[in-house]
Amino acid sequence: MKRFLYGTKVNGVVKIGKQVSFGPELEIQPDIIAPARKTSQSAKYKLFGVLYHHGVSASGGHCTLDVLHPSRDLNSKPRESWIRIDDELVSDVRSEDVFGGVDRDDRCAYLLFYRRISGAIATSTYG
Repeated sequence: MKRFLYGTKVNGVVKIGKQVSFGPELEIQPDIIAPARKTSQSAKYKLFGVLYHHGVSASGGHCTLDVLHPSRDLNSKPRESWIRIDDELVSDVRSEDVFGGVDRDDRCAYLLFYRRISGAIATSTYG
């Protein structure tokens, strides 16, 4: 996602503050994959991290990170769950807080980190 642009009115870089909704999975259909990499099946990805930028300026602010921990020990039964990292503070966070952020003004998703879970992408040979 491109979250900053050059603003001609300010003669510098400005932050794009539009909220973006995203889900726990991303599916890329074969018809939008480049012809050299196209296959017959979709490529599916699972979200494992979201980096947020806090602040209105492109030249300042603060970043936090939500990460899907693969085996967080909650009540002696390890399971997958989200944690939030804010400098040296690490805390548990609910899935609803990660995916319900479009209504919030205090944080803006800047980078989304996905891991492929299915679907093959063909490789091509350049000659």
